[in-house]
Amino acid sequence: MSYQDDWKGIWIGCPVFGAAAPRFRREFELSAPVKKARVRICGLGVYELYINGTKVGDRRMDPAVTDYGKTVLYVTYDVTSLLTPGKNCIGVWLGRGWFSSFHFNNGHTNLPLMFQMSCESQTGENTLIVSDTSPLWRVCAAGPILGNDLYDGEIYDARLEEEGWCEPGFSDVGWHRPLELPPPGGVLKPMLAEPARVTEELRVSNVFEISPLVRVYDFGQNITGVVRIRLRGARGSCVNLRHAELLSPDNRVNTENLRLAAQTDHYTLKGGDIEEYTPRFTLHGFRYLQVEAYPSWPEEFSAAALVIHTDMTRIGDFSCGEPLLNRLHEAIIRTERSNLQGVPTDCYQRDERLGWLNDAVVRMEELLYNFDAALLLSKWLDDIADTQDPFTGAISDTAPLIRFGRKPADPACCALLLAPWLLYVRNGETNALEKYYPAMKRWYGYLSRQSENGLLSYSSYGDWAAPAAEAVENSIGAGALSAVTPGDFVSSAYYFYHAELLSKTAEVLEHSDDARFYSEQANKTKQAFNAKYYDCDKKYYASGSQACQALPLYLGLVPDEHRSGVLNHLADDVISRGYHLSTGNLCTKYLIEVLADGGYTDIAYALLTQTTYPSWGYMISRGATTIWERWEYIDSGICCEMASHSHPMYGSVGAWFYSGLCGITPLESGPGYAEIMIRPRIPSALPWAKASVETIRGRVYSGWEKIENGLKMEVEIPSGSRAEIYCPMPERESRRLFEGGRLIWENGTFLTGGTEITDISADGENLRVSAGPGRYTFTSENFTRD
Repeated sequence: MSYQDDWKGIWIGCPVFGAAAPRFRREFELSAPVKKARVRICGLGVYELYINGTKVGDRRMDPAVTDYGKTVLYVTYDVTSLLTPGKNCIGVWLGRGWFSSFHFNNGHTNLPLMFQMSCESQTGENTLIVSDTSPLWRVCAAGPILGNDLYDGEIYDARLEEEGWCEPGFSDVGWHRPLELPPPGGVLKPMLAEPARVTEELRVSNVFEISPLVRVYDFGQNITGVVRIRLRGARGSCVNLRHAELLSPDNRVNTENLRLAAQTDHYTLKGGDIEEYTPRFTLHGFRYLQVEAYPSWPEEFSAAALVIHTDMTRIGDFSCGEPLLNRLHEAIIRTERSNLQGVPTDCYQRDERLGWLNDAVVRMEELLYNFDAALLLSKWLDDIADTQDPFTGAISDTAPLIRFGRKPADPACCALLLAPWLLYVRNGETNALEKYYPAMKRWYGYLSRQSENGLLSYSSYGDWAAPAAEAVENSIGAGALSAVTPGDFVSSAYYFYHAELLSKTAEVLEHSDDARFYSEQANKTKQAFNAKYYDCDKKYYASGSQACQALPLYLGLVPDEHRSGVLNHLADDVISRGYHLSTGNLCTKYLIEVLADGGYTDIAYALLTQTTYPSWGYMISRGATTIWERWEYIDSGICCEMASHSHPMYGSVGAWFYSGLCGITPLESGPGYAEIMIRPRIPSALPWAKASVETIRGRVYSGWEKIENGLKMEVEIPSGSRAEIYCPMPERESRRLFEGGRLIWENGTFLTGGTEITDISADGENLRVSAGPGRYTFTSENFTRD
């Protein structure tokens, strides 16, 4: 049975075409107290549900966006406590959302509603109410919301409010009988991912009075959400609420980087007592609010910013002894939250706000360290699969495919394969691997048909948005194509990555023939890649750029005998640039990781803590509270159209705070954190660092602190897990390791470790401790080199 087999109602809408925010109501009677009542609802684009005048739940902007021609999400509510014996009333208010914004509405101009409520009384009576065109359902095209748009904002006239419209007894004279509408086309499915909610309220941190009628409010942080205003003024007076990330020199809002998105709400007062207004059916990306009053400033006015995003559980925590990195970590979290809106979006201020697959390829690991994103990624994987062409197997590079984006996707877009793999490694579940395996194979098959001798020769984006000096002037994306890293080089490297991921997935799913085939394909690409791009004399790949070394090092394309030469070239390039990077959206993440893994932790740390352009520290020094789309500070000119100030792709480095600085890594050999490696990379200039992750097995913690003539490490391993813990200790004649004050290893001899520490061995400049569940405090002597 499919999800929609037991829906009894039909899709209904307002007979007044083009209604911006139609309201529906239906009254009914119950003869006895209610034992159980459930509502299932889908209102497109977005909706609010009311029972007897009370808004149901705290969800915002439901349902999450999908390709409505393929998938339509509904939500289930328990409304038992809101119903009473006697007369009751259902109210539904619809907004445009994404449904009116792109071609997936299949030409619909009317917003559709599907509704079903089942109610069981305490006396055993059953009542079923469904959406239909009977006279019991009434709909009104008019109302206080005169316009609403995700990009442009909401127009609200409080003079047109109708008190009690969703309560029993309201006179709906002038309301219409609803119109039956054709289905949107997609299969009705339950919305399983977490909803968007208000998660934080920000006060005003500063006010700029521009003129008697214009003021600008600074909320101190760049966010996604709306503002709530409280005001009192004359009936018919108005305020415009303009939202932006930036200020102009005169302290007015700078809207250049919004492109065509107005991001402006309009409110007309009804007059009298204090009024309160919060937009229902729009979201804005902003830090600053410009309020323009007409014809006079309100007698009273206040504003608060409401942070709204997909409300996932925060599972990761990180801090260290370098304030800049703590601020960077906070900025990454804030940027990620701002761009979790039913899909992992790229930005939420301009006229875009899309789920880009290439950004997600490097962003997902950071996301999964910080948030429980399993449900959101599972939903988004459905969106990606919905873009797949049934004939070619090609997917699009945004999902859902909205407004912008291409099909076929750039070969770097391996999110369809990587997301299920990361979910498997972290949660130990094969559901996503099994579900999307056929789609993965079709996408790889498409790429294979475009390949020649194991390589790809085309690219859409490559290592996108590197520093301006490394980019092609006047190229797409306001000069975002890399001038130093060939696009075909990036495409071929990711073509190898696709084959590697498919081989590992097939092995887990016990498709041994497939696993062998994709392993052979990966090896074929690896050989061709090295033959074409590696210069044996110069000991570097392609152009010699940082990205051209970091990408093959990270993906395992570099043969063992060449790794040290490639690493040395990479480190020398970073040093020659004064510890600055030259990478774009993909390879920046890999740059930090391969340097540290290759023994250049201090160079990686110097890049992280750099404060001059281009660097994360430069962003922070310019007042950034979220991560920028470009390394440059851009507030004017043609590049402004591609210069979001809240863009997660360069926040991908946040994964290394956990896996590198604190060493927390779930191992593929024991998915679901059954096997864990704790191997911190300890920079010379950092005094301490600590991180924790709440996993499906419990809390994993790793923290270290430099103490007098030694190093103290604290580690927590959850029940059911085993860990390989690497305690840094330079090689010297006398080496000793303590746990909880006991000497457990000395000069090559494992003395004692209790019941859970089963082995200790020297591994270069580390002692490798094999341990089971428990809390450990390791202390090593003579940590600092002589």
